[in-house]
Amino acid sequence: MRTRAHILLIVCIGGLALSGCSTFKSSKRLNLAPFAEDMIAVAGDIQYGLGQTYPVYLRGYSETPEAAKMSAMALKIRAIIRGAISYALEVVTLADSRLSGPQRTQALGDKIEELMRPVVAPPSQALNITPAELDTILADVRSQKNLLDGLNAAQPIINEIARVSGEIFEETKLTLDAAANATQREIEATVAPVLSRDAMLRNYQLQGTAAIDLVGRHRRGDPAAMDSLVILIPSVSEVASREDGLSPAELHAIEERLIYALEAVSTVRRQLAPDIELYWKQQAELEELVASFNTALRQARVAIIAWSRAHQRLASGITDPAEIDIFGIAKKAAGDYLPLP
Repeated sequence: MRTRAHILLIVCIGGLALSGCSTFKSSKRLNLAPFAEDMIAVAGDIQYGLGQTYPVYLRGYSETPEAAKMSAMALKIRAIIRGAISYALEVVTLADSRLSGPQRTQALGDKIEELMRPVVAPPSQALNITPAELDTILADVRSQKNLLDGLNAAQPIINEIARVSGEIFEETKLTLDAAANATQREIEATVAPVLSRDAMLRNYQLQGTAAIDLVGRHRRGDPAAMDSLVILIPSVSEVASREDGLSPAELHAIEERLIYALEAVSTVRRQLAPDIELYWKQQAELEELVASFNTALRQARVAIIAWSRAHQRLASGITDPAEIDIFGIAKKAAGDYLPLP
């Protein structure tokens, strides 16, 4: 009996060895959760950087045509990133669902159609896929019998989305530069009279302090000091008696006049100081906003590249989370692609 049992066990194991590979492969559960989780994490900071910050000192400088186009481009990119995240979540949901294979691929086709909407929405870039070709690919996706084959059929569309997104990011960078330059011109035009007057007043201050130094040099016996003072401040000649020499009272009167003029200039400069301080704060805020947006653009480009490459690995049948690590793919993509200039 024991020998029979051993023989039966060997036969069963042998049968499984012959037929079990296909059985296990067909019943293998797809663990695609990391695909969506990593995509969300990689794209986490992008939405904030793409226009979610609110200017404080630059209010009123966002009405230029360049700024309006920049806002439209930011909305488009945010929609593309949201679509990629939503698509990744949908793939995970379909993999875990109790739907049949054809039902899953039907739903996948619907999601891909939804994914394309923000890509082709204005302001749009030219596609390398015609509407007829797009319809053919979607029909092919929906005709597949299982999800992995559907993902594989969808890969040309994913590749095209990644390509077009890259062009959108490049155009957005150019639009950002134009918007920043337009804002800079408006700021400069507004503050130019203030800066001009402040520069003039600062020159008066420098002249005044130099004049006071010349008075001190005259007291110390420098014979050329008073001539230099009259050349620098011609009105001093009204007080100075150059032929008879300067009395202590005259020197004191000159100093009093110079100090009074310096105090008057300083008072006016203090009145201009808030406008000048606002100008520098606007400069700093503009630089910060541009830097933040540029960082978000780089992150968005890398995220879309990583998303499309991870999708390609999924479509080829790789379901091991370590093989579809979006963080690793993103790091590699960031090294392969130079940052936006």
